[in-house]
Amino acid sequence: MEKLKVQRRRLEAAWATYIYEASQPDVRANIIESWRRSQRTVQPDRASAPVDDPEETMKEWRDSVLYAAAEPLLTKIQDTAEDGDFIVGISDAQSKLLWTHTSRHMRRRAEQIHFVPGGHWDEGSIGTNALAIALRTAQPSKVFSAEHFTQAVHDWVCYSAPIRDPRSGLSLGVLDFSTTWRKDNALGLMTVTALARYIEERLGQLLPAQTDRPLPNPLGHAPHPFKLRLCGKPQMWAHGDALPLYPRRLEIVALLALHPQGLTLDALHAHLYGDQEVSFSTLRAEISGLRKQLSGGIDSRPYRLSETCFV
Repeated sequence: MEKLKVQRRRLEAAWATYIYEASQPDVRANIIESWRRSQRTVQPDRASAPVDDPEETMKEWRDSVLYAAAEPLLTKIQDTAEDGDFIVGISDAQSKLLWTHTSRHMRRRAEQIHFVPGGHWDEGSIGTNALAIALRTAQPSKVFSAEHFTQAVHDWVCYSAPIRDPRSGLSLGVLDFSTTWRKDNALGLMTVTALARYIEERLGQLLPAQTDRPLPNPLGHAPHPFKLRLCGKPQMWAHGDALPLYPRRLEIVALLALHPQGLTLDALHAHLYGDQEVSFSTLRAEISGLRKQLSGGIDSRPYRLSETCFV
């Protein structure tokens, strides 16, 4: 928690430097770029996002291919929101929220800033946020506390992943998980990315094919020796038995599951540790221990899971 407090204080100071002194602080380049775009149309003291008619939005949602693809997963996403005190939402390709669900604790917070169906969460409407960045870059995005442009969202951390058309790669919308900054978790971005990819697989089954590429089977529709749950309480099973994996090894499994093509040692190290001074031998030892727990199950050169599904 102390580390998160320090990070928040640093970002608050950087944000104030940018807003009130018009100088460039030491924050991520993509955040600075987003702040510049945001300030063209948004005041930093804006209290909430603009909202369209909720009934019309509900009709749009029910008629959309995103709803058809996500519908089997919505109960699981709702359970995650309740268990983890999240606000969850799915937007369209213009950053307009089509569907949201919140825990009881977070409901009032969501309503205050208009993180509700019909809310517009593009940079031009509410400033820098993970949903808008994920849509712009077509990559998963996290925005923490004062990285948000509007002060009303500084108490939040948001994780977003684009939902892409499997035929063209174009983003059709975004899946977002948000909660208070104190609950920032290393698995947040992995979870939302995994769920967005599940929805993409469903889209592959629903949309007319434009290529001869065979579509993958729905996750969980065939037996697998390994099962990984990132939604709610993280857990992994091997051949039906729960494995007692501590958080670092769960992170390794999650990263490998999200990169089925495999990761080199360098890439896996960068994802796990970033700029931390952790040796490669430490990572090799973690992988070796994990491989023993899985009775194999991890291929090398590159590192990958032999077979996995999300549940």
